[in-house]
Amino acid sequence: MKRCCFAFWLVLVLAAMGCGDDEPTGLEETNTAPVADAGSDQTVNVGAIVKLNGGDSSDEDAEDVVFYSWSLNAPDSSSTALSDTDVASPTFPADVAGAYVLTLTVTDGDAEDEDSVTITAERDQQEPPVIERRR
Repeated sequence: MKRCCFAFWLVLVLAAMGCGDDEPTGLEETNTAPVADAGSDQTVNVGAIVKLNGGDSSDEDAEDVVFYSWSLNAPDSSSTALSDTDVASPTFPADVAGAYVLTLTVTDGDAEDEDSVTITAERDQQEPPVIERRR
């Protein structure tokens, strides 16, 4: 008799907890995907230290933490590297002329988004000083 009562009690507890019930309860959390913002395109002089800004990336789910991941596609002759790939605002030296395309991926652990920014490095176009000769 005790086994029968225990089994009946267990079935009631499991039913109350929703165990074995595949129907949605309406209490499931929904995840909003984060939005990546790699910042604005820039033009800099060769040799400049470029600071990126992914800090405007966001996630509507306030409890979600956004993780950052940057990748760099530099000109062929460049040997540059990012100071850190997993922060909102890394830096890198624009060591040669050309286009540096950086892609920011942000994730909240469940969903992700990407955005790219192009940094164009140009040689300084200042005119050299003119020396006049007196006769």
